[in-house]
Order: sequence, then structure tokens, then C-alpha cells
Amino acid sequence: MKNRILNIIGLQTPMARLTVFTGTTICLYSISYSSLLQTPTLSLFSRLNIPSPSIGLTRAYWLLIHGDLNGAWQMNKLVYLVALVLAGIIVVDGIALLRKVASTKDGKLSLNNSL
Repeated sequence: MKNRILNIIGLQTPMARLTVFTGTTICLYSISYSSLLQTPTLSLFSRLNIPSPSIGLTRAYWLLIHGDLNGAWQMNKLVYLVALVLAGIIVVDGIALLRKVASTKDGKLSLNNSL
């Protein structure tokens, strides 16, 4: 059980990455934008008034998954690059999992072997 948790946290396998990305997106999609704005600023850069390209990416991603493409762009212009990278990782990991399922004798994916 401990190895499974460490593997998921470490994003070491395709199943772990898909689990974390999907879970994070679902959690972010389910909260309201006003609650997102009320969360404390955790960025050290922001607290020190140092410009950082990653500031606002969470809010931009929230806007993106809720369909506000222009708002996402205005919040942080890197959101589309991050989304493309994540989409690429999801596609590659999805293909890897499908190949793994296809290579098993019974056509089923075992969580013990994939995490």
C-alpha cells in the first residue's frame, strides 16, 4: 500500500499520472471561482513581488476547463502551453496503458501491475 501511494505521488507510471491529472482536474472543476480567489497566496515569488510566469496558472486552468478561453489567456498566457504538454502526456500514457491491456492474456489491466 505504501509503495502504491509513493508511486502515485511520484507520478512514476502512466496510471499514476492519469490518476493525479484526472483527480486534480475534477477537484478544480468542482470548486467555484470565488473560492479559488479566496485561497491564500502560497507563491513565494508573489509575496516578494517578484514576477513569475507560473503565477495565475491554476486560475487560468480553471477558466480553461470551464470554457472561458479568453479569460484563461488573459489570466496567464502559458496556460495553453501547459495544457498542450499535459494533453501530450495524457495521450502517450493512455496509449501505453492500452498497449499494456492489449498485451495481457485476459485483456484486463491489473492495478497492482499498473501503479
